[in-house]
Amino acid sequence: MRGLAKIGPALMAVMMWTTHVAADPPNRYHHANAHHNQLIVRAAPSDVPGLVEQYGLVAVGELTTSEGHLAVIEGPETMTAEQMAELIHNDPRINDLEHVQLAALPGTEESGATPVVSDIAIDRLKTGSLTSPCISRVMQNGLWKGFADQEAARLVNLHQGQSLQTSCGSVTVAVIDTGVDPTHSVLSDALVPGYDFRLEAPGIPSEWDFLDQSLQPILEQSLQPILEQSLQPILEQSLQPILEATLAGSAETVELGGSMVVLLSSEVAPTVAAMDLPPYFGHGTMVAGIVRLVAPGAHIMPLRVFNGSGSAHLFDIIRAIYYAVDHGADVINMSFSMEQGSRELRNAIRYAREQGVVCVAAAGNDGEPAHVYPAMLSSSIGVAATTLDDELSDFSNYGSALVDLAAPGAGIVTTYPGGVFAAGWGTSFSAPFVAGAAALIRDSYPSGGMSALIELKQDLRQGSLAIQPLAGDIGSGRLDVLGAVLEAND
Repeated sequence: MRGLAKIGPALMAVMMWTTHVAADPPNRYHHANAHHNQLIVRAAPSDVPGLVEQYGLVAVGELTTSEGHLAVIEGPETMTAEQMAELIHNDPRINDLEHVQLAALPGTEESGATPVVSDIAIDRLKTGSLTSPCISRVMQNGLWKGFADQEAARLVNLHQGQSLQTSCGSVTVAVIDTGVDPTHSVLSDALVPGYDFRLEAPGIPSEWDFLDQSLQPILEQSLQPILEQSLQPILEQSLQPILEATLAGSAETVELGGSMVVLLSSEVAPTVAAMDLPPYFGHGTMVAGIVRLVAPGAHIMPLRVFNGSGSAHLFDIIRAIYYAVDHGADVINMSFSMEQGSRELRNAIRYAREQGVVCVAAAGNDGEPAHVYPAMLSSSIGVAATTLDDELSDFSNYGSALVDLAAPGAGIVTTYPGGVFAAGWGTSFSAPFVAGAAALIRDSYPSGGMSALIELKQDLRQGSLAIQPLAGDIGSGRLDVLGAVLEAND
């Protein structure tokens, strides 16, 4: 619950700085128009006003990068993006232009796979806490065993790897997603200021901000009886969420807005049934929780670009990547995908690579050898999802052109808003395993820069477990944190 006592009171200090990217002006581009009448153009900032005035357009967003100035220009409702491009593409003031896209947080319904609670090792979802050298350093009271000692953590030899890495991953990981629950006891001590690109506000973007104000107290009050009864709620985040009690107790099944099925006490069930939660409420909190599990010492920088429906504007993603790099991120987690490539997205990730920042991306959940971005880009690390039996998850995309390595992505227990825990299915939850592993070994490469990043990526791949039946589908193999640490320290 919000306001619960923190599990880990340890204080963390982090240095933040700003480099060449100027403060962004207020951005006014409408997400609903992204596919209709918007373009991203690269032009000198002094040329943008005259350019848009000449053609009857308007600049609704701008950003200065190391490679030049970007602007989002929007035409009248009667003009399409294709017509805009035809109108201006020969203008000598324009260095480049591309169409705007909307990125999506992947669900598993595209592949027809239905996540099931039996994917979770239920016997591990028990009360009590786990401590390890890394966990005890940053969390005085340890972590709930169902989270810290879950089967996925054991499968990737997480705690063995952590025991050999004394820094426990004390670098900064930017999470480009829906925001976080800033008061969750597992996350609160790890968060550092980020930016909300939806509301244009610095700080720590809270997922509660986009929840209807009337729903927040109802959700909190409904979860409280579960916590008081020592029941650990488990939520499936894949457009068909399920709350599952792990200790015996009466429960009632309730569907929430067609996207959630919960088990609650009969007293609170009618109230919760009336809620209409956004389908991706909690996604960022879930991703951040996995990063913290793998790299307990990491500082997490939340950058919100996605709304509760799982949609984000391409320009927000580009801005977020530059922001992360220029504000001290060492690793960037991107649990989203786009069907089409983008030159400016590629430029942003290439800039991150040149600065030695590791970019990790989900391979997507279409269940096919798809080409999705940014996972397809050579400057990023594409991550597929495997089951707890080391098989390719039904929903996961695959293929050597897309995937560098895989990580568990079925029934992953992690944090969820309201101080509770959730179980997730999808490459969204495989990617932060790899991002966390990258954070855990990042300080083993003191040289920094692109050469360090190339070496780190190679060590993640060489340290992974090769699975012969999946050769060619999941890159080098399935993530092994101990193997990566041993490679990094070799």
